[in-house]
Amino acid sequence: MKGLIGAPWIQVLLGRLIASYEELVISTLRWRLADFEAARCAIAADEGLIGLFWHGRIAQAIACRPLLGAKPRRVMISHSRDGAFIALAAERLGIPTIRGSTGRAEDALAKGGAGAFRAAVKSISEGGAMLLTPDGPRGPARVMPAGPVHLARAARCPVFALGLAARPALALNTWDGARIPLPFARAVLVTAGPFHAPVRMDEASLEAARSAWQDAMNAAQGRAEAILYAGTARRTLGLHLYALAGRLVAPLASVWLRRRIGQGKEDPVRWREKLGVASAPRPPGRLVWLHGVSVGESLALLPLAQAVMRERPGTALLVTSATRASAAFLGPRLPPDAVHQFAPLDTPGAVRRFLAHWRPDLGVLAESDLWPNLILAAKAGGTGLALLSARLSERSLRGWRHAPGAARAVLSSFDLILARDASAAEGLKSLGGRVDGLADLKFGAAPLAADPRELGCLKHALTGRLCLLAASTHPGEEVIVLDAFQAVRAHVAEALLIIAPRHPERGVDIEAMAAARGLRAGRRTTGADPARLEIYVADSVGELGLFYRLADLAVIGGSLITGGAGGHNPLEPARLETAFIAGPHVDAWPVYAELADAGATRLVAPGEVAEAFRLAGRDPNGLRKIAARARAFVEPRDAAAAGVIKPVLDLLGP
Repeated sequence: MKGLIGAPWIQVLLGRLIASYEELVISTLRWRLADFEAARCAIAADEGLIGLFWHGRIAQAIACRPLLGAKPRRVMISHSRDGAFIALAAERLGIPTIRGSTGRAEDALAKGGAGAFRAAVKSISEGGAMLLTPDGPRGPARVMPAGPVHLARAARCPVFALGLAARPALALNTWDGARIPLPFARAVLVTAGPFHAPVRMDEASLEAARSAWQDAMNAAQGRAEAILYAGTARRTLGLHLYALAGRLVAPLASVWLRRRIGQGKEDPVRWREKLGVASAPRPPGRLVWLHGVSVGESLALLPLAQAVMRERPGTALLVTSATRASAAFLGPRLPPDAVHQFAPLDTPGAVRRFLAHWRPDLGVLAESDLWPNLILAAKAGGTGLALLSARLSERSLRGWRHAPGAARAVLSSFDLILARDASAAEGLKSLGGRVDGLADLKFGAAPLAADPRELGCLKHALTGRLCLLAASTHPGEEVIVLDAFQAVRAHVAEALLIIAPRHPERGVDIEAMAAARGLRAGRRTTGADPARLEIYVADSVGELGLFYRLADLAVIGGSLITGGAGGHNPLEPARLETAFIAGPHVDAWPVYAELADAGATRLVAPGEVAEAFRLAGRDPNGLRKIAARARAFVEPRDAAAAGVIKPVLDLLGP
């Protein structure tokens, strides 16, 4: 067998097979980097460097090729039989090799050590990265000889110790404990250093450097494995029983979902998504999965979704939710190319199908959705997990406290937990969760934009006039605001009411409603001059930031009638220091209650809108105070939420 493996044609064949497999691994491996900044700077510099890793992790090290960017790189491979086909594979992968060893004095010359040493020094002096396995070619494993110290001194370059771990991986029964990462594995790279060879190479200095570098390599390797397996919780008896119950009820899931379709609670076309059966293909590349149960949680994820697409172009985005209302709400609001799916039921089969199809690199769950099978299976499959705006109701806390081991197992699966507030943090900590900070995802979006030239022109044209705005109105709400405006015209002389409908194509109908009441009306899309109007229909797209900046008082639509949108975003006018009110139907935005408690807004019945318009004309100073309180409410929360984006994206790696 040894003779056969040593045959040249077998060596070439093995090299090609290994290279083909490594290309698949390189294209699908999901990296997480730790302590990488110093190494990143060294890679970007013109000077060379040495990277040291243990022989058993050579497959992961070769897969690091994309992390080196354009940096010239070479790897030293011994003249052993195994080294021959590994060298052929490395060459095919675009990593030139140096054949030989800088290791043990007793066999360095026999293994081409002197030539390898000179070639390595030359490569490093030309700005390349030299990758070495100090314990090769045949061990002992994880013991470093003095050769790398001599090489670093001769090349006068920094040295980095690399810890490499991947999961899932194939463990080989070899002297070095080699592990071969599988496609789509999750990988961790920990770097330590830079280290430098001592100036004086007496025996004591040489041994001190050798020992310190060996310890650094072992520490980096241990930390990489700890990061990789952190939060891989052991299932408690309760969690096993929960999974068993899921398997037992799974055959009834289809019946239950079909019954809910008849009740109008499930989508008749997409209901199988809840069984883990995807209705869309997985986009190529890395994929971030965002999950919120209902409208409120889903809405909170939108700023993060936009940040992912902005900060990591080319990253695919999957957003899941549980209710039909949330799906309808999210559809038109998601970034282009983002995919929405219904979240799977928390049965082992549905979860397995969902994760096997989507293979998310990172999963972000919002608020209080803790589904044990989904969370534990995602973690076991190598998905990084974050729980944001985390909070549990008193009922949920009481339930989890009856199963403390299960609670710890589920919460320890998250790589990052940010609680909604201090009270929520205490609740999570009481269950054994590690809370990394506070952040409320409802906040964090940038202020709505406006064209400065248009804003200046309109402000000049409307100087001295009271501007009232009905923002994002729905059918039925324009009647309310028009009647209210008409009722107070005598008290707010020269006032202008701007109506910005949620669906701009309704502008013609709204103009006709105003004209039927004897009000001078015109539409923005026809070039009407607001200076000559009483009703200005803002039927353009993407200009709400402009009209909020013009308004003395805004009425936020979707809130004045039942069965509407449940209100629209109150944080948009708050960021622009615009006073605003809303109707009583704001269940999609619980933050209205907090704003009202802070004296930053009022919720009014439809019949009270006229009085609000009248007060706006009488007490402009009062409006300014309300607007200032709204901005003071939102600014610190926006700043805290904006800080969420970096730690979340850090979980993705570079």
